[in-house]
Amino acid sequence: MKILLYKIYKKMWILICKFYLSMFKYKEVNLQIIALEDYDAHTYIRLAPARIEKFNINKVYKVIEGGNISIHSPSIRLMKFQDAVFSPKSDIIQVNGQAFWDKFHQTVFEKIIPLDKDLKSFDKKRNNVCIYRKKSASTLKIKNAFSLCGVHANHWGHFLFVFLPKLESLKYFSEIDQITIVLPETNDIQIKEAVEKICKEFSCFNFLYVQEADEVECECLYYCTSPNYLSDHGKQQILFDLQPTRYGLECLNSLRQRLVHSEKSHLKRRIYLPHSGSRMLKNSAALSLFFERNGFQIVVPENMTLSEKISLFSTASHIVSPGGSGLHNILFCMPGTKILALGQLQGPQVMFASICDTLGLDFHTVIGVSDATANVHKAYEVRTEMINDFFESSSFLR
Repeated sequence: MKILLYKIYKKMWILICKFYLSMFKYKEVNLQIIALEDYDAHTYIRLAPARIEKFNINKVYKVIEGGNISIHSPSIRLMKFQDAVFSPKSDIIQVNGQAFWDKFHQTVFEKIIPLDKDLKSFDKKRNNVCIYRKKSASTLKIKNAFSLCGVHANHWGHFLFVFLPKLESLKYFSEIDQITIVLPETNDIQIKEAVEKICKEFSCFNFLYVQEADEVECECLYYCTSPNYLSDHGKQQILFDLQPTRYGLECLNSLRQRLVHSEKSHLKRRIYLPHSGSRMLKNSAALSLFFERNGFQIVVPENMTLSEKISLFSTASHIVSPGGSGLHNILFCMPGTKILALGQLQGPQVMFASICDTLGLDFHTVIGVSDATANVHKAYEVRTEMINDFFESSSFLR
């Protein structure tokens, strides 16, 4: 009886919330999603063709010895839209009564949970999406804009892998173009530092950081489709929710060379990056003690400036880290650095292995155990005995 009453109460509460949103704060807008075959009409420059690309699979101690996989990589395009409207925490762009929503066409889309802030619902069969538009939203009007907005654009790991490579397309704009780069407001000063450091060589760009409640309306919007793909959210980690492309990796390497100037840094530091929050290590304290005894420095990179982070990682000889935002900082490492990722095994992954191949890093993985191995976000444990076995049986510490 209590369960039935709870379900009735829950449904009533949802209906009340929807009524409130529709009457006072939001209006619902139904849009037809632009089909892949119609992308050409909005393409400014085709940056990379659709093609089959081969990537190496990561080595996993006592599980995977290596191998490779061939993946159908999508075409990467710099799009140009007239009279476009978007929100800073969404990948949906409203264009003349239609919606440009590129990830909707990704192979993995049906396996993820889209987290676009303005998303109400979508119909995969009808290629239709319903979004919320705020009735009293602060609308920022811009003549020419380049968007670095999207789901998780203000999260460090997603920013480095998905959004930072988009800046490589800025070289296709002429100096006479005055363009505003639009980003979601963030407390992560490192994101602002990275973007502004890369863009300082151009004189035709300025920056606008927009609040989550804002909407941006552009006479002309430039938007780069994702050079690398990292899914919004999902309970299970599957192969294609972390998908690089050769073009995206080349962009990362090019941008890295502009951020990390010295190629002759002496590799001398062993670094361990602990992790908190979701996907937390249950035996975090024991692991920190274990790595300290093995000559590792315990580092929390989110407390650093970008310059401090680059200085630290570019002089590291060894890095050990659980999978997560901290591990993305290997982008600043020098060739020859040895990387050990700790995590759960949900299937072979190509993202970090591909980054390491591109940058000349030596990448390994040791997996742990979890109470709920089907859920990648649950806490897990990597036993120190397993790591010690890996150290003794490999040349990782030599």
